[in-house]
Amino acid sequence: MPKQSASQIEAIEHQQQNIVETYNGEPVHEYSFARPRGDGDRLALQKNSLRKRVHSVRAFFAEVFLPQGYPSTVSADYLDYQLYDTLQAFASSLNGTLATLAVLKGVGVGNEQATVLAAALTWILKDGVGMLARIAFAWAKGTRLDSDCKRWRLFADLLNDASFFIARRDNLADVAAKDGSQETLVNVLSLLCSLVLLPQVEGRPFTIWALFLLFTAVHLFANYRAVKCIQLETLNPNRLTLAVRHFVEYGTVPSVAECNRKEPILGTFAVLRHFGCPLAQLPANIGPLVAKTINASPQTAVTTAEVLLDQDGFACKLSPATICVVEESKGTTESWLAIAEGASDSEIFDALFKMAFYAEVKRWPNGLEVSKFRHEMAIMGWSLQINQLDVDEWRYRSREKWT
Repeated sequence: MPKQSASQIEAIEHQQQNIVETYNGEPVHEYSFARPRGDGDRLALQKNSLRKRVHSVRAFFAEVFLPQGYPSTVSADYLDYQLYDTLQAFASSLNGTLATLAVLKGVGVGNEQATVLAAALTWILKDGVGMLARIAFAWAKGTRLDSDCKRWRLFADLLNDASFFIARRDNLADVAAKDGSQETLVNVLSLLCSLVLLPQVEGRPFTIWALFLLFTAVHLFANYRAVKCIQLETLNPNRLTLAVRHFVEYGTVPSVAECNRKEPILGTFAVLRHFGCPLAQLPANIGPLVAKTINASPQTAVTTAEVLLDQDGFACKLSPATICVVEESKGTTESWLAIAEGASDSEIFDALFKMAFYAEVKRWPNGLEVSKFRHEMAIMGWSLQINQLDVDEWRYRSREKWT
């Protein structure tokens, strides 16, 4: 290797005084050029640590409990959600400790009069009721978990892994693993607190009830704040209604953050929806015209495809792919959507938008308004999938295919 001249060394020193090395965006090392003693023509790199002890501890916990590359690898709502999720998990774990204490006492632990058979039957009954309840809930509400996941996360705490959607760099496994680490740490801390708490409340039922109610309130409050932090980019019926209202009023659609902030968690709008309903569920006075249109010849069907009706308080819009019916009655909007076999997701979404639009302004949107809504939604980062809009699987087929 050729020997460096004094002028070259001075030029290097002038151009590169320091090099800073970062990890996860945090400065870790600083390198500088220096001449070792006795070797005046050779430059060597000297490394200095930029991490203080406090920073090193913080970095260690960040590497253990946060996804790699945080915060750039997750969405902006990650930290707020995880803080409240940690709080609710801590309160829930303490509540579980108090409940376990009550259950064990109920099955006879510490009671000389209790029998083994009675304790076993009580424990089996407890587990059996829980299993039956899970089966019944999945049967009754399983299809609603996607569209109203915030509400069911709050009510039943079923979606403990709801934070997975906030991965931003195809790092779902990393986010899931770190969420599990956080849950484990919370459980360890709550276990230590339980070891201190249980001896203090033993034999004091009023204190147990007071703590149980307190932890329940903290659990529900933290759950509520956690789900309010979530910013979902998909549409459910409530978010679609909010987006359409904003579009009608301002000509633009709301951002993902704004719409999620305004979304009602515990309630819904005064709209009864029957999306993907069977034809028999349509209003009786609309049915005959609908049936006649469906069974018409292709030529007749084309001429009636855009027919608009206002009959007995009902507004109806027919197209080759969908049948939209909207009724206004006593301040409540009820809507029905029947879908033809083979209708595309795009056609179904347009029909849902038209019904929500009609519910706001009492007229059907034109093609330009439909296209503008789609364009604005795409610009704001919304996903236009229909799988969370509570669309049922009923489809109809006519005798003649519409062209």
